[in-house]
Amino acid sequence: MIRAVTFDLWNTLYADQPELEAERDRWRIDVLGAATGEGPAAVRAAIEATRVEWYRVWRSERRTPPPPSMVAYFARVIGIELDEDARAETLRGFQEATLVIPPRPIPGALEVVREVAASVPIALISDTGFTPGRILRRVLAADGVLDLFVTAVFSDETGVAKPDPRAFHTALESLGTEAAATVHIGDLVETDVAGAKGVGMRAVLYRARGSAPAGGPAPDAVVESLADLPGLIAAWSTPPPLKADTGQPD
Repeated sequence: MIRAVTFDLWNTLYADQPELEAERDRWRIDVLGAATGEGPAAVRAAIEATRVEWYRVWRSERRTPPPPSMVAYFARVIGIELDEDARAETLRGFQEATLVIPPRPIPGALEVVREVAASVPIALISDTGFTPGRILRRVLAADGVLDLFVTAVFSDETGVAKPDPRAFHTALESLGTEAAATVHIGDLVETDVAGAKGVGMRAVLYRARGSAPAGGPAPDAVVESLADLPGLIAAWSTPPPLKADTGQPD
């Protein structure tokens, strides 16, 4: 019986388009250039170097770098010392671009969230990049789905990233369900599937562009459309038929 569902956010509910990220970087360059007094080329290069460092930490250490360290790294790359006001404005430039230029939901994704939330409690488990959980909550609220989630677990707030078991246990505790009765859906084997299976949850791999990659733990199911998720939940929640002759489950 499935009693709860947890969702990944990026590339599961929202897929960021390159043109939107390019718009955000242009906005960041304006804000960070005004904060530092540096030219666009230097600011752009420092933003990209900071992005590379963020991904290095995320992939190698499975955590989200704290925002002050991100700002400090940017300042070191660009070669200046920021005063308190400049640090605050630099942080705003990194974090609030997604609020100014929000991502678009994957077509049909939020409708599936609403459908699933009507039958079982749901939660969100998301790693974060430059955009922190407090901003992503505002994006979700603007799209009318934030209140559907019992909790939203973001890596910048917990200090750990998937597949760390603590990210999943935090969601399970808020949902009040056992791992075996909870399904997680996400797009990455190494974070979503590995993390969910590691704590005893079922895992659904969302692969909008085809089959699952080889290697890593096997998901319980692979879907190419989120519209398949409610049917999976219903199937896993249906008791097996009884044998006519013994009265025992088949």
